[in-house]
Amino acid sequence: MSTVPTASDLEKHVCSLIAEFGGIPPEQVTPSAHLEELDVDSLDLVELSQIVEEEHGIQLPAQEFEGVQTVRDVVAVVVRNASVT
Repeated sequence: MSTVPTASDLEKHVCSLIAEFGGIPPEQVTPSAHLEELDVDSLDLVELSQIVEEEHGIQLPAQEFEGVQTVRDVVAVVVRNASVT
């Protein structure tokens, strides 16, 4: 039986994935960090969403990523579509 991730778990996971994608020091990837400043583009978001979908068995509709500007926005999309505790 798998455990349901918490919103905090998902936030940490998304931050670590963004750091990995951009080769960015993890301490720079904070919830308030702007994706543009982290050099994260729409293609990176597509790849990120595919990884999160596979790892957590959820669907992340692409249109929900329209207009996201910060790491917090990305986390909000993931949390909204996941069963979290």
